[in-house]
Amino acid sequence: METQKKKRKLKPGAIVLIALVLIGAGIGAYYLLNGSGTDDYAYVQTVAEIIEGNGGVVLSDRYSGIVEAKNKVKIRLEEDRTVDQCFVEVGDDVVEGTPLFSYDIDKLQMTSQQLLIDYETLLNNITSYNDEIRSLEKQLRKARASAKAELNVQLQTARLNVMKAEYDAKEKKKALDEAKAIIDDNIVRATSSGTVRSINPPSSDNTGEMMPSNNEDAYMVIVSNADFWVKGTISEQGAYQLSVGTPMTLRSRVDENKTWSGSIVKVNTEQPVEREGYYSDSAGENTSKYAFYVSLDSTEDLMMGQHLYIEFGSGSIGSGIRLLSSYFVEDNGAFYVYAADSNDRIEKRRVSVGNYDEDTDTYEVTAGLGASDRIAYPSDGIHTGMKAADPGYAAESPDGEPAGDAWQAEPEMMEEAGIMEEAEIAG
Repeated sequence: METQKKKRKLKPGAIVLIALVLIGAGIGAYYLLNGSGTDDYAYVQTVAEIIEGNGGVVLSDRYSGIVEAKNKVKIRLEEDRTVDQCFVEVGDDVVEGTPLFSYDIDKLQMTSQQLLIDYETLLNNITSYNDEIRSLEKQLRKARASAKAELNVQLQTARLNVMKAEYDAKEKKKALDEAKAIIDDNIVRATSSGTVRSINPPSSDNTGEMMPSNNEDAYMVIVSNADFWVKGTISEQGAYQLSVGTPMTLRSRVDENKTWSGSIVKVNTEQPVEREGYYSDSAGENTSKYAFYVSLDSTEDLMMGQHLYIEFGSGSIGSGIRLLSSYFVEDNGAFYVYAADSNDRIEKRRVSVGNYDEDTDTYEVTAGLGASDRIAYPSDGIHTGMKAADPGYAAESPDGEPAGDAWQAEPEMMEEAGIMEEAEIAG
């Protein structure tokens, strides 16, 4: 004997979704309650249409992924410095201490010479100020009382000049030493082992400032070969359905039988993959893509930059569909939906379900149902053999009024489904 799945206390968001589903099922309710003979009708919609109306969520069977390094080192050029020579190419492996590039020192040598002149000038000024101080101190000892006030002012000014010159000389000496050190060793070296992923020759902008020539904000990027993960991209709607810790399967694009296991460790919903990274969905609306990252249990036989398929689960992936729990009928631990068969008749179809999401009150469909399949809401009175009626099948309502948006689910329907009672409790 069939038993409906037990009611569970719903959250307000889920109540709204189910209410919308019941409203959309109004036409079907009429045929269920008022049909006659063997040609009773059941109102059906495709799974895709139900999902579009917020009755569920669809996730793709598989996503494109690329093997990337978890750790990367970005090397930026120092301010007012230009590159003289680059010693590595993209794809080169480096170790700590490997020379990467050298700075142009011609301009720096001129700067160093000017710093030396400035420093020596300050030292000479300090000597002159000190000579002036000794002379003023001698005059002050011999001066009359009426002249001492002016001599004291001159003496304090000379002492302040010495303090300022000494500070400026210290700063000039520091800059001079740094310039000499760079001139003596103008080569930038790798600070860790890895592979050169990109070299971004700078170009001058309208202000004359040297800027990276593409979107990368560093002159050179070195990625570690020690630790990989796989980066995938997903639509904004799908990104919010992903969760850290979800098991994933990575499949080779060359050999479908070659797989790696892992789990989601990061979902970046804060920033699109790239600023230009927008695409148009089926409705023609611009949608952004977001990145998620899968940590691998093993990196054997994987290479940096290798393209893979990313699939949900541990190797046997389902339809990637999530539907509201109210669409399922549970019988002795098995889950069923009322679906239209190839003859447009309602059948009770068994489906396999995965995890249950309490926040959205949805089950994942892992087998037995696709986005193009047509299913009916399991209202009271539905049974196998009924004729499946698509939206717009009925031209008129019982009162002669056009069927369509004006039809609403009656309060009795909502009460029978437990929505009114649950809504009152939630309120």
